[in-house]
Amino acid sequence: MIFCETNDKILVVADIPGAEKEDIKLNATEDSLEIKAEIKERKEEKLEYAYRERKYAGFYRLVNLPVKVDVSKAKASYKNGVLEVKFSKIESLKKVNVPIE
Repeated sequence: MIFCETNDKILVVADIPGAEKEDIKLNATEDSLEIKAEIKERKEEKLEYAYRERKYAGFYRLVNLPVKVDVSKAKASYKNGVLEVKFSKIESLKKVNVPIE
């Protein structure tokens, strides 16, 4: 997993080989990202395995984000076994001078 941060963006990259896009579920809050995936075994007809090293299991990660993000602007893509999730950071509150009466 790769986690990158710029001045205004957060990028999370996860390798999930063997998963189909439809089997990946993302849940985000302003300070975390939950990734769940079910990796299903391919049913190849007429094949008998002499040896099989490939694993078929679930994938789960809970990523705590270091800053608050705007989940309404989150974008995700999945291509060639690589999931990318991009977030925009929530702008920090600006300081305002409060005059004393």
